[in-house]
Amino acid sequence: MDVASNPANASHPSCELHFVVEGLWGPGVYASRSQTAHKVIGCMLLVGVLGWAAHIMQSASLERAYVISGMSLCFAGSYLGLWVLIFSAPEHVLDGLVWSYAERDLVQQQHLAISCLAVTGGVLEILWAVCGSPQRGGLSFRHDGWHVLWAMNEAMIGVLFLIHPQHSGPRGVVIHTSLGMCMAYAAMFLMVSKIKGFPPSIDEDFTVMMAGTAQVIACALLVAYREPPEEVHKGVNKWCNGAWPLTIGAYCLAFVSQGIILTHIGWNRYPSLFNRVCGSGLEGVIGCLDSCCAIGGRFVQSFCTIFGHRGRSDSGSINDGSSPSHAHRRRRRRRRRGGG
Repeated sequence: MDVASNPANASHPSCELHFVVEGLWGPGVYASRSQTAHKVIGCMLLVGVLGWAAHIMQSASLERAYVISGMSLCFAGSYLGLWVLIFSAPEHVLDGLVWSYAERDLVQQQHLAISCLAVTGGVLEILWAVCGSPQRGGLSFRHDGWHVLWAMNEAMIGVLFLIHPQHSGPRGVVIHTSLGMCMAYAAMFLMVSKIKGFPPSIDEDFTVMMAGTAQVIACALLVAYREPPEEVHKGVNKWCNGAWPLTIGAYCLAFVSQGIILTHIGWNRYPSLFNRVCGSGLEGVIGCLDSCCAIGGRFVQSFCTIFGHRGRSDSGSINDGSSPSHAHRRRRRRRRRGGG
């Protein structure tokens, strides 16, 4: 989105689309530091692609590929958040100038939202590998619904890039539009491959090749991005741009996803505490989530069938909530209620 060509986004006649913070950056400083951040994040995301490639080439286990991909997302997201709050202007951290700018600027707010989404997706992938099957302590992230939640977070990153304000004119708009589309496509295709269980032969699962190709293109765009230097860097007032509500939605998606993860961990680790505090209300919420996951699993199974293969998980059939592991969970919950 070229902010210079969208003044109609201002919701009030007196709303100024751009603002300037005096003394924050010298000529060309912001552009130079922004290019460095793009390169670092592109290289970090490429590490995740290499992790999946190592698994496809049978050089790494599936769990290790998940850990590599998850760590690359966590590092990229953490670095982006630190770049916004510290690395973009380390000389103005103590006086709080960089933080006040980030709070007002839509571009930096979208960077922070992308940071939250990336870290959430990375944590989900690491938990998938670390927690394993439900038999290990009763805690598992192997339900296909977690793959759907991961894809929602990662696809939202692509959506934010589609509406990311640009100061570099049409060239920056084209690059970030292509970047957003590639990241969204990569997330959706990789979700399908995860739910199908990564068949051992590439001929059986071309979706992983589509995901890898899209992600490599996104990494190349990040590394090759050049931001033209400016004499005076201007921020984009978040209150005067129509992309701000969607940015708030991205924050909400990340935080709600993190809440679901923490609730799932707490419910499995401390069931008696949750029963005392929440009673049957939380059980009803979890029952609704199980039903939604079952419906989502059937939808994804149909989606996989469109690509020529029946979706399958680690056990060989799609995990739509009707597998023995989920029946075991429901029986365990009933026993908890009966014993509490």
